[in-house]
Amino acid sequence: MEAIELLNELEDQGLSLKAKRDRLLVMPSKKITESTRSLIRQNKAELLRLIKPAIVSAFQIRLLKGLYYPPGISAGDLLVAIKPRSKTYLGLTRETISPPKQIKIFSDKLEVGLKEEKTFYHKALSRSERKELTLLSMVLIPKDWTIENRGMKVIVRPPEEAEKLRVESERRQK
Repeated sequence: MEAIELLNELEDQGLSLKAKRDRLLVMPSKKITESTRSLIRQNKAELLRLIKPAIVSAFQIRLLKGLYYPPGISAGDLLVAIKPRSKTYLGLTRETISPPKQIKIFSDKLEVGLKEEKTFYHKALSRSERKELTLLSMVLIPKDWTIENRGMKVIVRPPEEAEKLRVESERRQK
């Protein structure tokens, strides 16, 4: 079994893996069977390589800054920039994080915003929910709309409003 397959299987079993320096933390430990523990030990180096945050170069930072388009980033550029791990829901668990009521509220706001071509705001209940709703927005909004995360808010803007804010922001910086 390859390390990526093992990682996916461990996540499917409800285990969470984190890297702390050169240590691999697997939680909750009560869910780890002896055979799973053995597989983790055999593949520790590869698992660490997969989950450890990569060092970001100055070039990559410059590239990401170039993608930033105040007051947000286009959905496609964001997807390219975050480089999601294969076979994952962009780093989120496979189960929905947002409560169904929150998804309904968000989708209603999204529908009205798209229909009327107006900015809409939605306050997420957690960082994971904010990420999930941002990714959902990326899939559902037209490519020229922008998404901004400010605190716990997901802000989705049509191109005209985003352009007005960008011009205003540039004027303030001068």
